[in-house]
Amino acid sequence: LIGDISACGIWQSQATAVLDVTVIDSDAPSYCHMSPKTVLKSAETAKKNKYSCTCEPIHTSLTPLCFTIDGLVGVEANTFLKMLAERLSLKWDQP
Repeated sequence: LIGDISACGIWQSQATAVLDVTVIDSDAPSYCHMSPKTVLKSAETAKKNKYSCTCEPIHTSLTPLCFTIDGLVGVEANTFLKMLAERLSLKWDQP
């Protein structure tokens, strides 16, 4: 499994997490019938479906980080960014 970022302890202590970044042009003709939110959710689901069978046997979690070229953030990417901000604020002793 090759992702863009691999790190230990992101979601669980001593567990490896693979982060896979995707940037989508939600204004492309192929997405004109979908809302940007739906495009992002579809991209997250596609990544999960593609790699879940590879991740499970090696006890690795996959987090798709999906963004649009307009700066919209997918649900899972937003969850990751919030968690990262929380951990950094604790580390730097900032509210």
